[in-house]
Amino acid sequence: PANAPADRYDLLVNTSTEILTSLKAVKVIKEYKTSYFIFHMSDGHRWESISTRDSMTSLREQNALISVANIIDPEMIVETGDNMWGNNQTLIDKMKRAFTYFSGGVKGTEVIRGMNDAYAAVFTVPGNHDAHTNGYESTTVPVCARDWNDLFGLENHSFTYGNARYIGINNAWCPTTGGGAAGYVPNYKWQLDQAIEWINSVGGGNFRMSFQHVPQESLPPIYNRFKDAGQSLSVMIAGHIHRYTTNPYSIDGRPIIYTVAIFGTASDRAPFNLYRIDANAGTFTPYPNSFANNEAVSLNKDYSTTKLKLTYSKTNDGSNSDNVGTIVNSFSYELPGCRIRFVMPKGNTYVVTGGTVKQEFDGANCHIVDVSYDLSASSTKTVSIDATVQTLTTNH
Repeated sequence: PANAPADRYDLLVNTSTEILTSLKAVKVIKEYKTSYFIFHMSDGHRWESISTRDSMTSLREQNALISVANIIDPEMIVETGDNMWGNNQTLIDKMKRAFTYFSGGVKGTEVIRGMNDAYAAVFTVPGNHDAHTNGYESTTVPVCARDWNDLFGLENHSFTYGNARYIGINNAWCPTTGGGAAGYVPNYKWQLDQAIEWINSVGGGNFRMSFQHVPQESLPPIYNRFKDAGQSLSVMIAGHIHRYTTNPYSIDGRPIIYTVAIFGTASDRAPFNLYRIDANAGTFTPYPNSFANNEAVSLNKDYSTTKLKLTYSKTNDGSNSDNVGTIVNSFSYELPGCRIRFVMPKGNTYVVTGGTVKQEFDGANCHIVDVSYDLSASSTKTVSIDATVQTLTTNH
């Protein structure tokens, strides 16, 4: 609807017998931001039957990453592949695991946030561990593509955000033969041709990002194809190599390629990359350092040590007409434009202290107030909300 609040919504599917909630979701954008973050995570390897991998660790790190992202409030989250399903899974098994991926749930006494619990729009592309040729899928390309599209969305896709252009590239089920990581050149020319045709149809904009699951050394064919078409990429982000220490990787003399460390093993304390986009200038900045590297928790496998923590003084469920949110920032750098959501009773006018109201609206049973605020480095911030007192004046 034209008056829908800017938010993330479940998709409801009407069937002949019932209404079902889709695994996918819709993000409504009321206006394009002039400055925003992109949150990049990769290589969760959530469901692999490998002795060194623990699916609960991966899910706990997913939970920590989404918790931190919801405070940072990036405009989008990009996950660049590996691993959405496990050994020789049937479609039903894949659906069960995809449900946990998107919807989360309770595991024992732990609440795990799914990717659909993110405020941001989430985009994914497959990695090599999602392919049919690597031992995790004993099937065909069409079946693999069908399952991915059914469960996770299009395996390659392009979209606009204001004057920016984003291109998701799949290298999972079209590889050619090649020797080693550096020689691995998938046959994705058809995807690049489609993307360039699309860019030419919508216009090149002032910023172009590709995201894929490809080694840094194998990105030149992608870069050169866009360059030759007169649509050079502004930045390329990738998974696969499980490290960030070679960032930025230069191509054509331009330091524009960034990879991210693996999450899910607890070896890098739930790593993620941040990229700050200046939409007016059409530029990006790796944030807060030249590697773009961040870690969501301070101690390995201790998920009580998230570096951004939000607590409320009262239950935030629409039952209290006042509340205070306390945000502890343990990062050694500032984070502008963070978000806190208050769930309040309907029928009141509210005053907020410590931030700027970005939007407020009535839900079915409560009133939602989204507040934006800036976090200083290594700081504690409080944001309060209170219903105004209604005074009745009578004349005598």
